[in-house]
Amino acid sequence: MKKYDGVLKRVRALEQKKGIVYAKPDGKLCRSLRVIYTVVFAYTMAINLLYIAGMLITVDAGTTLMPDVLNSVLTVSACSIFVIAGLVLMYCKFYLTAGITSVIPLVFLVPVFAVRLKDDLDGLFGYKYSFYWRHFVPIVIMILLMVWMTVIAQRAKIKTDRLYKKVTENLFNMYKVTDDESENISEEQWNDFLQNYNPDEYKGQIVREITEEKAENNEVQ
Repeated sequence: MKKYDGVLKRVRALEQKKGIVYAKPDGKLCRSLRVIYTVVFAYTMAINLLYIAGMLITVDAGTTLMPDVLNSVLTVSACSIFVIAGLVLMYCKFYLTAGITSVIPLVFLVPVFAVRLKDDLDGLFGYKYSFYWRHFVPIVIMILLMVWMTVIAQRAKIKTDRLYKKVTENLFNMYKVTDDESENISEEQWNDFLQNYNPDEYKGQIVREITEEKAENNEVQ
């Protein structure tokens, strides 16, 4: 649904007037979550880069064969690219796409690193301690933060769309009252009206018309 600035301004004014409060993507909570996510993202990408470089170094040194590490290197590289794309999409305000693009590859990264850092003799739950602070904990934090931000964005979108629809319906009814050719309103005319709509100016226009109408009625009487 294409949204016009003037109508959105009216939506926000109604929310404030009616005391409708909820978390928004541009609100303080979501901005804080985004900052934390970006910090953890930078750490995770650095660890992933070190992992890829480390695997390639072992191959170059002859201690590991390329077929043994190829799948994990390609998987980590591909997942990292998707997570980077997800961050870009998030800052471009494509929240749902960003959530899907980020969460799925992050989930795939966990077993990839788990296999490499498995240790049945020493560690925690069969994995080396380094697996948790290098990979598991940061990835889980990223998943939770991204899901949280996506839920906030989608919830805000649903609420905004619902009120936006009501506002446009009310505006259409007002437009029909104030426009002499209301029965022949074309889609182009309606879109042009919404594009140029300013809630402050339009309110003033309605008041002026009502005042003028009352004045005319008084003159007739």
